[in-house]
Amino acid sequence: MKTTTEKLVEIIEIIKGKIVPETDIVWTRYNSVAELEIDLEKLILGIRANDRETYSKLETLFGPTGSFQELSIDNGWGEEFIQLSISFDEQIAHAKKSSH
Repeated sequence: MKTTTEKLVEIIEIIKGKIVPETDIVWTRYNSVAELEIDLEKLILGIRANDRETYSKLETLFGPTGSFQELSIDNGWGEEFIQLSISFDEQIAHAKKSSH
């Protein structure tokens, strides 16, 4: 059985796997695809470190009209994002409880 940390990392890895050089980032907080890719790596490291700041940042990125939702809609995987977001909400609640 996977840990909460592993599940959160898996969600970010799924998003990371959707990023290609042509990814449309216009409505996100990112200035370039490279910046997005670097941030995804940093988020994975923060999750593995059980970093509360990372959790807060993730909640913003996954929130309604957040960068990840905009990224998914603009790049044709908006429906999949909804499922990822539901999983994220469940896992982040567990992660925040265990980080107290």
